[in-house]
Amino acid sequence: MSNKGHIASSLHLILLELWEGSDNIAAGELRKLISWTKRAAQPFVPTMRPGMFCAPVRQVDPDLTFLQSALTELSRIETIWKHSAAQDAKESIKTYLAFLSEDPVTLIPVP
Repeated sequence: MSNKGHIASSLHLILLELWEGSDNIAAGELRKLISWTKRAAQPFVPTMRPGMFCAPVRQVDPDLTFLQSALTELSRIETIWKHSAAQDAKESIKTYLAFLSEDPVTLIPVP
């Protein structure tokens, strides 16, 4: 699965939790996704330790650029969620998912 695919599928799961009324679970999943993206957006990721989420060891430039922009967007969604209603966060997630589906960039899959 590519990094883009991982982020998109995680955002779909977060939306599903929000629609089911599990706001706390969805917020935790968003924080986990942001944490994973922060680690993956580094040019080199530290060695894996037990209990860590998997992340690629080295990112190529286009993928690194995508991950850095994704991190910015995910942080913006988290800020919206903290300072307004969950409905606004839902709309932001939907908008970002629509952008991801339209983005023609082909990314290198994560092993």
